[in-house]
Amino acid sequence: MQTKLYTTVCKPLVVFILFNIISLTTEAQFTEYFESFSNAAKSFTANSQSFTLTNMAQVSILSGAGVDANTPANINGSSNRYIDNVNQGAMGQVNSIKTSNAAMFTIKQLYVYLSANLSGTPNTPTGSVTFRGKLSGVTQFTRTISNGFPAQEDYSAYAAFIPVDFSTGTDQTEINIDELEIEVGGAFIYFAIDNFTFGSASVLPVTLTSFTATKQSMQVVLQWQTAQENNSNYFTIQYSQDGNNWSDAGRIIAAGNSDALKTYNFIHTSPVTGKNYYRLQQVDKDYKTAYSGIRYVDFNSPAPAALLSVYPNPVNENTFTVELKHEVQDPLPYTLINIIGKPVQRGFITNQKSVINIGNLNNGTYFLQIGQEKTVKVIKD
Repeated sequence: MQTKLYTTVCKPLVVFILFNIISLTTEAQFTEYFESFSNAAKSFTANSQSFTLTNMAQVSILSGAGVDANTPANINGSSNRYIDNVNQGAMGQVNSIKTSNAAMFTIKQLYVYLSANLSGTPNTPTGSVTFRGKLSGVTQFTRTISNGFPAQEDYSAYAAFIPVDFSTGTDQTEINIDELEIEVGGAFIYFAIDNFTFGSASVLPVTLTSFTATKQSMQVVLQWQTAQENNSNYFTIQYSQDGNNWSDAGRIIAAGNSDALKTYNFIHTSPVTGKNYYRLQQVDKDYKTAYSGIRYVDFNSPAPAALLSVYPNPVNENTFTVELKHEVQDPLPYTLINIIGKPVQRGFITNQKSVINIGNLNNGTYFLQIGQEKTVKVIKD
């Protein structure tokens, strides 16, 4: 089965009129005003796509509140439904709008109302709201707004909705997500959202047929294949130790345009003890991006690695020997930790009897941890 990288790409719509070809750029997008949903609803369907609301988020009703299709946000109109977080008692509360079937979409624009209190007293609070676009639980983009909020009027009129355009600054409207997370911060304890505008996701012109991550000695070999590429620019190999926070580990130039099977390789030379996560960011020549699925390699071997002994101990020279009960099938990571709990040396054990050099460490007491084994005290005299 082929796996495809996805993002939203504007595709030409070709219309034939009297033998003339007219090329139009179009992209499906839809604005939900929430006017047809019942009070306290925890889900809604917009443009045939089902969404769920997490935590305290729900559809709420208040006469004259929200933003409708024809009335500016600072003038009361016919709108009376919107999404809010209902219980405004928790600062830093996180809520989400997410697809119920993990289908991808792109966020274009929405209107947000923020409040530090609901007493009806106008105020200009200091606070922020953060939107995170996520895909399969992994953050794809973050947008934080922390200034430019108008003085708030009586909340019953909701006259302080402001538009959030995800195309301004760093354009995030082309990034595929399945969840939009909303977090209020600072003085804000309440938010409301209306006029939720989203777009559909479409296929990026790269067909990824495989992506693997394999242990090879003390390194990780990443390999992927593409069956077709159109206008591809490069692949960025991204690395994470927790599957959430990513950094760039390297870049491979893509084929550009190809109908043949292409194979790419990359070696990560510095994996850590435990799980090491990898994904591909594909960038085309228009600098639109898409992400592969996540792979991981675990450098904690599941095979027993119980110690027979560590000798000499105390260590009089610069080296000591570690002897294990079993043969080593895969390289076992080890860590030396000093007396205050700080890792001071890492490496791999590759044989049943392995010599570790600690010539660069000062005299003192250390703790040796191998894989997931309990630590063993090692003293250097």
